[in-house]
Amino acid sequence: MNRAKGVPSRFHLSSYDRLPGSKLLEARAHLEKKLYSRRNRDTQGQQRTRYVSGIKAIQTKLKIGEKEYGRILFETTGKTPTTEMDTDELHRAFDRFRHLQGLAEAENPQ
Repeated sequence: MNRAKGVPSRFHLSSYDRLPGSKLLEARAHLEKKLYSRRNRDTQGQQRTRYVSGIKAIQTKLKIGEKEYGRILFETTGKTPTTEMDTDELHRAFDRFRHLQGLAEAENPQ
């Protein structure tokens, strides 16, 4: 820890601390835009986690096996592991699984 500044040594200060006061709001808006995605102010990581969790929950609920799961992902995005997908591809895969869930629920209303 850098005791003089009270900042853990793993953090590197950027040039934002040298900005004039009139530019701080603009810099903050820029950083928030980079940090947050468009939906509900979730970070990209939070959004990815939500999509992957939703996909896996639907897979479990519909009792889709790993081979079928991989086939659906590949048909939807061209990729099998979710770790290789970007946010847009995860969104498409999640929408596909929600569609499958809707079809299953329409066939078996409770």
